[in-house]
Amino acid sequence: MRSIGLTILSVLLIGGCATPDRIRQSAAPKTFESKKRPEDVVACIVERFDGLGRAKVLELTPRGDGGKTVKRINNRTPIIIGFVADVSPAPGGTVVRLYENNLVIADERAAVESCGVGSF
Repeated sequence: MRSIGLTILSVLLIGGCATPDRIRQSAAPKTFESKKRPEDVVACIVERFDGLGRAKVLELTPRGDGGKTVKRINNRTPIIIGFVADVSPAPGGTVVRLYENNLVIADERAAVESCGVGSF
């Protein structure tokens, strides 16, 4: 019985693991621009996403270009990432590259879109 559980766990960890690099490689990003500053776009995404009230969290990491990467992870299984948004400074504002996997829900995408950064 224990070996069956370990086998299932191994399959989930190997097959279902979605790292930021894996998500970035799996699909072309949805790219858009905003006249807002990068920190304002990130703050808006965090605020709107928190309003969804799910057992999922956003993780923010600094980018080398002065922006931030926003990752949506599940707090019960933190290896599973639903989307990665690279938020970077650009002339006149911000550029956002949104990478998604099949775990993104429409209202999560809408939470990003509602920050005045456009529709994909």
